[in-house]
Amino acid sequence: MNEIQKQVIENIFPEERSRLIAWVKAQKRNLRAWLIAFVLFCLSYLVVNFQEIIQYVSVNPQTTYNWIIGGWLIVIVVLPFIWPEKPGDVFSENFKSGINPRVWEWEGNWKTELDENGKPILTVTDSELGGLAIPCRTWADYELHFDTRIIKECTGWIVRSSNLNDCIMFQLRPGLFRPHIRANGIWIKADNLKHSLPIKTNIWYSVRTLIRGSWATVYITVDGKEHLVFQDRIFGTQPAVSVELRPMRNQTPDVKTAQVVNISVRVGSFGFRLSGNETAQFRNIKAYKLR
Repeated sequence: MNEIQKQVIENIFPEERSRLIAWVKAQKRNLRAWLIAFVLFCLSYLVVNFQEIIQYVSVNPQTTYNWIIGGWLIVIVVLPFIWPEKPGDVFSENFKSGINPRVWEWEGNWKTELDENGKPILTVTDSELGGLAIPCRTWADYELHFDTRIIKECTGWIVRSSNLNDCIMFQLRPGLFRPHIRANGIWIKADNLKHSLPIKTNIWYSVRTLIRGSWATVYITVDGKEHLVFQDRIFGTQPAVSVELRPMRNQTPDVKTAQVVNISVRVGSFGFRLSGNETAQFRNIKAYKLR
């Protein structure tokens, strides 16, 4: 397992190689704010020290020229690597305006409520098919962040879903993590994975899911510490599964029929899914394309 984790983190998800890279990536997402703050600082410094700067430039013109050229070269080299993502590379949702049907496609009981701090959150229950973020249907590799809390039984989210009948779903319960595959509307449940995290109902937890190629990695933050709970090539097989179906009405009970179902998992959006009485809440949803 350690070798698999090392392979995924170092080769498949290069963003996970070090905390420094993760920190730089986080700053990249907020680069516009950083750039504005830096420009305002420089302008305020120029205004406050205008006379001293003019005097220094007149006495040291060559040094000033060298500083300008050096700074400009640094900007040319560094800026392309840290410039904010292109429009469409970032998805963010806070549900301040409710559930926008131009942003979300869903089935079942989805509603927005206010949490204990008066901030809007999404509550999902009795949603057998679940729901998807429409703008991200063509995404392939991405990093998904959200906060969730279990109200009843479990919480669940779907990834790489091109439609509501084909997806990969992850389900988190106290003591269990359950990956599922849905192909042509038929659920194929994978093995249950036990975890030792103290997951409880009515407690908020941060979830981070990375999707790249055939690999998926899931982290859960508990008590301020991030824990790896799942890492596998769940998209690697693109499974064709033989499913035994119930006899048709005009068939005798001993007649068995079978159907081979396939799932395309090369691209697809993300969303949430809770069935029956299962109920969970979500907030602070953000996603970023991986490059």
